[in-house]
Amino acid sequence: MALWEFCYIAFGVIDMFIVLVEPITDQLCRKKKILLFLYLMISLPVFRFLFPALATYIILVITFIVIFFMVGKKLSLVCLLLFNYLLSIVLTYFALFVLDFFWGITEQDTLTEYYLPYNLFVTVLFIISSYGIRQIYNFFIGNHTKLPTVSGLFTLIYLLVCTILFVYNYTYEEALGFSQEVVRFNTVLFILFFSITGVFIALLVYFLRRNARIQAQLMQYETLQRYTAQVEELYQSIRGFKHDYLNILTTMDLYMKEKDWDALVRYYEQEILPTSHSIQDSSLALGQLSNLQIPELKSILYNKFIKALELGIDVQLEIRKPITSISAKNVDIARVMGIYLDNAIEALQELDTDCRKLRVAIFEDGEAVTLVVQNDCKELPLNIRKLGTISYSTKGENRGMGLHLADQTLRRYKNILKDTTYKGQAFTQKLTIYDKEVARRVIHLHM
Repeated sequence: MALWEFCYIAFGVIDMFIVLVEPITDQLCRKKKILLFLYLMISLPVFRFLFPALATYIILVITFIVIFFMVGKKLSLVCLLLFNYLLSIVLTYFALFVLDFFWGITEQDTLTEYYLPYNLFVTVLFIISSYGIRQIYNFFIGNHTKLPTVSGLFTLIYLLVCTILFVYNYTYEEALGFSQEVVRFNTVLFILFFSITGVFIALLVYFLRRNARIQAQLMQYETLQRYTAQVEELYQSIRGFKHDYLNILTTMDLYMKEKDWDALVRYYEQEILPTSHSIQDSSLALGQLSNLQIPELKSILYNKFIKALELGIDVQLEIRKPITSISAKNVDIARVMGIYLDNAIEALQELDTDCRKLRVAIFEDGEAVTLVVQNDCKELPLNIRKLGTISYSTKGENRGMGLHLADQTLRRYKNILKDTTYKGQAFTQKLTIYDKEVARRVIHLHM
């Protein structure tokens, strides 16, 4: 085997790994990345030797199927990889076009004479483009825009057809001996076709995001309606209690004036004591949500609290002063709090009924808004530093994705400090959201 042929295969494995793994590197643990690399390193030369004409198709199909199950059957991520693969083909042709146009280097020359600098240049292009694609996906789609099944299948089929055409075109060109006229034609054709595909996907994402916003607004409206009804019911309960309280005082006053102490004791044990227990109902904690004037956050807290109360969990909420705004996107913080509360409720369900306590506090000190979620849990061999990584979870295999997604969301903010503690079988998640004007100074002191 000639040196250029070895480089062609070696860089083929590296480039394929970059194009198909870098855009979703946040979704894969180290073990899965290593397995994918080993698979590509073995399959690429083997399939090209056994099935020269179909090798690329076979490798891509198997790779996409494996990745589909590795990332939790998410069509959006598979579509992302197909799109990035198409982009890699366009960039390859663009590099060939530039070399031919400025220096007269043909594609055949790049394979035999300039293989090392050419492959290094293309690999750098792939690294930059794949990283850029990942950042764009996380910013515009990420975990806050769900791709419907029908739209996902349509997009997947469209990208698969494009990939088949691109690969077939390259194979046909290789059979013609890399004619420069064909290279120039394919470069223009691929760039045009890819641009149309990019516009199509951009429009799809735009409509999906708009639909997601509308659905979120409707959900918030419905949640706030339920919350308003709950507050009104709570207000009526308080009015009823006020009326009963006056009656209690009147009756006690009568017993004391008559100095009928035995009747007073019986009245206390039979009437007042049961009432005191009913006052301690956890649902009264929902009344403090009126101090939270951030609809997205209020909505998610209300829904999670109702779920917790239905499961027999004692909810303790503390919001003593009105909270009107936070220095972050309301939707992002609501999503993170939703994940924390889901995990807390799940952990509390494993405890005895009388030990189920969920404590939430939100307060502001002038420079920052602090959100605290605390729950009791079973004694676990917990490694706090590893929480939030895909490969680590106390729930077993293929679990713990929620905390990872929460950490990915928080990494976009330099003005948020997260503190996780586990002490005395109490697990606490604390977010401190600083005002952006003081964030740099405060976070610098904590580093």
